[in-house]
Amino acid sequence: MSWGNGAIREEFIDRFVAQRNDYLLELEAIGWNSILDAQRVKNDTTLSESKVMIARAKAIIDKYENKTADLMQGTKAHINSLNMSESTKREMLAGFDRGMGKAGKQIDEQWKLEKQVVVQFENVFLLLAASKKWVVEGEQILFYTDDDLARFNSYIGTIQNLTQQQEQLQKKSYAEVNQNFEALKSAAGK
Repeated sequence: MSWGNGAIREEFIDRFVAQRNDYLLELEAIGWNSILDAQRVKNDTTLSESKVMIARAKAIIDKYENKTADLMQGTKAHINSLNMSESTKREMLAGFDRGMGKAGKQIDEQWKLEKQVVVQFENVFLLLAASKKWVVEGEQILFYTDDDLARFNSYIGTIQNLTQQQEQLQKKSYAEVNQNFEALKSAAGK
């Protein structure tokens, strides 16, 4: 038996997707998509705005990581509160745990990668604050020393690598969800 008649699954997925969308909207609201915009950095002469953005991003990640854990626990509590036999509840909970075993690990990995990305952006601004040997020209941050440029490029390369890992993990998750959905449709059709 799976973890419900479909309604609980759909509610969980809907709430999970809504949380993800809220998370992305909160990041957008703090200007996260423009964190490395050269003109924004140029206008942030003390880099205090950048430091606040990073602190807010960390808080948003923590908030939504906790909301995701609460959603998983809430779904289990919801299953436990259903008006049905204890054996059916146990089967549904076991199905939920099986289904969330791999997915839960992937969700945890996504949050871990999100945190690592923010740390790399933080490293960029720590470099900018410590160095003072850089300037914004046009849409680029230019460095006076090769060492600073190499460190900056290293942080950007790590961000790109982490983002690529996130995209691969998401594609894998979506493929698994689609595969599971097709398997459920096939089982329902029998």
